[in-house]
Amino acid sequence: MSKNVGISALSIIAVAGTATAAPLVRGPHTNLLSADQYTLTKTSLSAGGQTTKAPPQVVYSEDWELNGNLFAVSASSGQVSFDDYTTTEYTGVGSTTTLAKHRFVGGVANAGEVLFFTFYTATGFAYVDSYGVQLSSAGDFLYTINITTPFAIPANGIVSMWADDGSVLTPSTGKWYLSDLAPTIGSTGPTFPGFSGPAGEPLNHIQQIENVPAPAGLALLGLGGALAARRRR
Repeated sequence: MSKNVGISALSIIAVAGTATAAPLVRGPHTNLLSADQYTLTKTSLSAGGQTTKAPPQVVYSEDWELNGNLFAVSASSGQVSFDDYTTTEYTGVGSTTTLAKHRFVGGVANAGEVLFFTFYTATGFAYVDSYGVQLSSAGDFLYTINITTPFAIPANGIVSMWADDGSVLTPSTGKWYLSDLAPTIGSTGPTFPGFSGPAGEPLNHIQQIENVPAPAGLALLGLGGALAARRRR
């Protein structure tokens, strides 16, 4: 059974540093998916971790089995947290993978609140794409977001969780859990963005990225035809 250890938001922000976080706030948070554009499943944390699919479907996995010690920042609005990732699809600068399913451990304070996940390039923190979902339950769960129209994200990038501050749909408060284990599929930078536990151990946000074979139209960043298909608010 994993141990759940709380860390205050202030301690993590102090370690991560605002100079790294600041560029990530500038990405737009308008890609709120409508109900026909995704399906969502959730599992209680008390049920334990989930089995990880083998590559090539899962191209990045950080402790989806919940084998490590769990840590949680204090729930917050606006930018909740962020982390880097390198998928098994990474072949060099500009390479992409296709986001079909995104899994994370966390949640919102109240039913009906909205979380966005925004993707950036690892170099220069250039905004690439984002998606948002409205969660029907309050509390923390293992979430799987199945995206009806997959879209391209960097194969090596940064992802930020952003809780709606009221500018899109409704004021929201989000939380995203971390683990002290290294990814089992893909990799992450042990010193970025600098989250660490009580003993100085590096922490990574728990998430999985699952892809599908990328159509030619999604081969390059900025050419994703899926953008027009998603409702923007």
